[in-house]
Amino acid sequence: MVYWVECPVLNPKDGSLTTTLVPMVMPHELLFLLWHMSQPLFKKVMGCSGLERFWKLFGEGAEQHPHFQGTRCEYIIPFRLWGDDSAHSRTDSFEAVTMTSAVHFGVSHWVSRLLLAMVSLKNAVKQTHQRLYSYLVWSFTLCSTGKMPAEDLNGNTWAARGQDGDAWRASVAGLDICGDYTALFWELSGDLKWQKEALDLPYNYSKAECCGICTAVSIDTTNDSNLECSCLNFDCEAEMYHTQNLRTQADLILWFTSRGLPVPALIGAPGFDIQRTVVLDLQHCHALGLCHRCCGNLIVFLAENNYFGTFPSDFDTRMTLRLRRAYSEFYKWTKQHGQQCFGLTLR
Repeated sequence: MVYWVECPVLNPKDGSLTTTLVPMVMPHELLFLLWHMSQPLFKKVMGCSGLERFWKLFGEGAEQHPHFQGTRCEYIIPFRLWGDDSAHSRTDSFEAVTMTSAVHFGVSHWVSRLLLAMVSLKNAVKQTHQRLYSYLVWSFTLCSTGKMPAEDLNGNTWAARGQDGDAWRASVAGLDICGDYTALFWELSGDLKWQKEALDLPYNYSKAECCGICTAVSIDTTNDSNLECSCLNFDCEAEMYHTQNLRTQADLILWFTSRGLPVPALIGAPGFDIQRTVVLDLQHCHALGLCHRCCGNLIVFLAENNYFGTFPSDFDTRMTLRLRRAYSEFYKWTKQHGQQCFGLTLR
């Protein structure tokens, strides 16, 4: 069931803002239809058999979530929201936003990921995304109540709104969404670019204050060793400093309100917390990002400590020769063991 959301977009003719209808799948409607189509399928996709185990293992901070009830944790589904950009032509890309249960005990990742929206980025602006996310927050809140709504986000009854599908929405108003089960917005994941844009993070990798979680800043912006952030010198003392100076949800909201700015929809969602809700997308942040840097820094460290031989020359020349030897040894190892390392280059 498609839900049409009126969103601000860029007018390609003159660069002004106009509006257009963007199709979305609302989480509460998706759950309702899946539950009434097949309850066994619903329970499989949502990982219902592992709910109680999930909350025991990963439910730290759940008692602060306004939609969590510890007495019925075996019936509460934690949602994870995920987004990413992808090119689909030479002139445009799209953003895909998906939802999945955070419970993956015995559940295939490809079975559980459910598409909510795809947005062309050619004419999208920040207001486009924030409007879409505000509707997602509304829908997530409905999922936590367990009841289908009698009106839309703006308080209009379905009969008064009269869009496609509204007659059906009026007919199911007040019914249980998915039996005894409810769901809540628990996690947000994606690459660092999407997290920055979806949350409109004031502290991000493109700023001097480069971390949205702690107070670390770029090493090029300060001489204070307590504040420096570098993979090469992030020692235990620096780690202790930053873990004792984490950003709080209240700090994040204050950054917006003190400047007279609206709090981004997802940051203002019930139960959202900057320290708990935002999780790393392992594929992007590790396999495609941090691992390369960490492994590279490890090789530099080994080279500095003569692990790849000693050479009588100045420091830069010695390092170049050692790294070339490291590359040669690794390349030989991959051939001997029938391994491939795509994108392996020596610079």
